[in-house]
Amino acid sequence: MTEEAEYKKAASLPDKELLLQQHVNTATLIWRCQFLMWRMSSQMTIRRCKKFVNLKQEDRLVALRRLATPKGKREKRQFTGLCLCGSPQCPRCAQIIAMKRAVKLEKGLNYWLNSTNENGQNRGILFITLTMSHSRKDSLEKLLAAFRKARTALTNGSSYRGRSGDRLRYQIAGMLGVVEVTYSYQFGYHPHLHLLVMLDQPLTAEIAVNLTARFHKRWERALSKDGFQSIQRHTDVKPIRNFDEGSKEYIAQYLNKTAPWRIIENINSPHDYNSIKKRNWTFFELLALLSIEDDALKHWFPLHNGETVHWDSSNHMEITNDRTGEITYDATVNGTASIWRIIHEMESGLKGFQPYRLSKRRPIEDTPLDRAWNAFLNAGNGLDADEKHLIQDTQSNGDIIRYFTQSEWLTEYVNHPEQIIKTLKGRF
Repeated sequence: MTEEAEYKKAASLPDKELLLQQHVNTATLIWRCQFLMWRMSSQMTIRRCKKFVNLKQEDRLVALRRLATPKGKREKRQFTGLCLCGSPQCPRCAQIIAMKRAVKLEKGLNYWLNSTNENGQNRGILFITLTMSHSRKDSLEKLLAAFRKARTALTNGSSYRGRSGDRLRYQIAGMLGVVEVTYSYQFGYHPHLHLLVMLDQPLTAEIAVNLTARFHKRWERALSKDGFQSIQRHTDVKPIRNFDEGSKEYIAQYLNKTAPWRIIENINSPHDYNSIKKRNWTFFELLALLSIEDDALKHWFPLHNGETVHWDSSNHMEITNDRTGEITYDATVNGTASIWRIIHEMESGLKGFQPYRLSKRRPIEDTPLDRAWNAFLNAGNGLDADEKHLIQDTQSNGDIIRYFTQSEWLTEYVNHPEQIIKTLKGRF
């Protein structure tokens, strides 16, 4: 099959309108993605997430809860008492983390833009997106290795931390950085960095231009050491001085957009060769493409502790024992299922990568910048909390409809995942 034919075959998927006609909502789509990950993820922790009962609970039961909803809205349900992994590549955990972070960030932004510094001046925010050159031949591992060094170079050394460095010169209280990795069939992996720079002074056009140029210079210099480039005109800059509630919500959600909560809105699949070549797909959009295929749940491979997934070609995978090197399983995948290679590469490359990074809280508030940054974090109500705390399963949410034992959950629901969706829709 030619490359063009592969593109066209990958494009022959239901579009957004068809999804809506089938009454597939975001929650259902995320659960379908979770079912796929139970069978096909290359990470053991993700394969177990929401699949097994949390044995640290005293009762060791799964609870089905009815959540409080506004009058006239459809009843919402959720399962609690299950294991959670906290991985940014887990459909359920990534959604929980993103929703909580977006709320906290919106509160922090609201405080920052409606408060003044110790001199009584307004504060500003600079929203910068830094990119890097890449081609379809570049491996994600190689791209992320260079990316890590470039991200570190932004705030390392005297050019940023020194007495005449950027932090003091431009009154930078702190920064929030979010890594996004997308994939396109034409250009391969595309890692880029979204950066919120919190300025403890009014934001002027001169500051925006000069500070962006200085950041880009350090970014480009670090990338060049690994053979990559970054063109300054591709650096996106948005000065933020003040905006309405809708804009604050947009920024908060934009910095969490790699989560799966908006996939039903973003999965409007193109139908022609030129469109699919140009389209950039996020991790969860690729997973959603698989989840809406009727045959997707037929794919499965065994994975045990100490085993690793390898792809020796675009459509052939092997499971190997890390200690002995023995191949314990292999399979050939074709058509849309070859997307699993991309998903596995992204899972492996982003594992432990810290895609969401905040400047650290200042333990000793020696300067106005330290005090300003801590105040921002406090206004965000735990904005700097790690994934482990954000995904804590709050058992007190909603009224309990019924309980399930471990055996019931595994045999009646995990082994028949369509029952999970029916139960959440109130059809059990």
